Amino acid sequence: MANIIVLEKGRDILNEILEISKGVPHSVCSAKRSSDLVEDGQEAKTDLLVYYKNDGVPVDQLFNRIREFRSPPKVLVVVDKPDFSELEFSLREGALDYIPRNEATGFLTSLLGRLDQLVVKDEPIGAELGERFNIVGECTLMRNCLNTVAKARHSDVSVLIQGETGTGKELIARAIHGISTRSSKSLIVVDCASLPDTLVESILFGYSKGAFTGADMQNEGLVMRAHGGTLFLDEVSELPLELQKKFLRVLQERRFRPVGAKREVESDFRLVAATNKDLSQMVKDGLFRSDLLYRIQSLKVNLPPLRSRLEDLPLLIKHLLKKSCKKNRISEKSFSDCFLETMKCHDWPGNVRELENVLDSVVVLAHFSPVVYPEHIPHYIRVRVAKHSLHNNDMQSSGDLKRITGGLVTRSSLPTYKKYRNEVLESMEQHYFKEVYELSGGNLAEAMKITNLSRARLYEFYKRYNLTKSEAH
Repeated sequence: MANIIVLEKGRDILNEILEISKGVPHSVCSAKRSSDLVEDGQEAKTDLLVYYKNDGVPVDQLFNRIREFRSPPKVLVVVDKPDFSELEFSLREGALDYIPRNEATGFLTSLLGRLDQLVVKDEPIGAELGERFNIVGECTLMRNCLNTVAKARHSDVSVLIQGETGTGKELIARAIHGISTRSSKSLIVVDCASLPDTLVESILFGYSKGAFTGADMQNEGLVMRAHGGTLFLDEVSELPLELQKKFLRVLQERRFRPVGAKREVESDFRLVAATNKDLSQMVKDGLFRSDLLYRIQSLKVNLPPLRSRLEDLPLLIKHLLKKSCKKNRISEKSFSDCFLETMKCHDWPGNVRELENVLDSVVVLAHFSPVVYPEHIPHYIRVRVAKHSLHNNDMQSSGDLKRITGGLVTRSSLPTYKKYRNEVLESMEQHYFKEVYELSGGNLAEAMKITNLSRARLYEFYKRYNLTKSEAH
């Protein structure tokens, strides 16, 4: 039996579901107001929420409320007039579907007939993955990711992980491998962005003795090392086009010829790929093969940026503070409400990786304090938070500003001019090179023209600020 809640103005969809489910032991109830949903969801597990958008509640507000459910339900959105942006948003948030009212009867008839099967076996281990693989997150977006990962455990389909830099793509890849039937074999990680153009083929596919100058002995290559296990191509968007063509055949046949070899060899591997780029757009721009994209995205995992899951920030801070204290051999620390409030005001362009680096700094600065406060946060963040707050006029008083920024302007916490200047310049520098990277599309040659810097110097900045290097072409 499944528990169903219908949110609508009136009883249109409710009566239809009651009629369709006659003889089926589902529990069906209605909610007139979206504010009732959280209470219903917390009293008992709701398996399916059918939202008929005739009560005026925007779809984004609905999903915000659903995030407060201890165990989020499946969601079906029914509308009189479909809107593409709402459809895209709903599906991205994990909705079962977004359908027009005139298709609801047929869809509900099919859905209710298989609802028990859909809700019973869908998420048996998704919640366990976080603890096992140190993936912290309880928001709906992260639950959806982990549930997708859980579904991949019994198959060998290729998985594409998409997400901004620092969102934890490699953690997800390790989880996919760790719960698969191949977990007893190796996970081979390949950073495609760091592969030299002249050596990429020999590194991936290996080479025979004497294949080229310096090839004094045979090398099996990374694809062969992944035999029986998982091959993880990180930043797969950086693979050269010519190699994409060769790798497509490897995916299709699981056979390839090492450089200089006379015979082909076989490697039975499962592919997991990751990217922070829009591969569909790269296909349109002629930078990525469409046939390869179809092959690598049999299953997609979309990792949300940290700014889209700030409800997870307290859990992440607690976890990473503990990790940093242990790493630095410092007693464990807690954090104040003001500290959390300040951290929530930052937009975290570097995502969880940036958060981890910031908390490493916080732990060192608050060495003798058992509790961390806003004054322990690096000044570039506090300055940015203060600037944003003042710009948006959302501070009620200077006292509010000092509370949020840890009293940046007080004598005790004001840094030296040199320290303040360095931190502000570093922040501006990071922003500058991020703009350069995006404007040049990751092309080093183009970025060198913009910045008038040498390749080595430019790459040094890219590496410092965790920007993916793309070889000039």
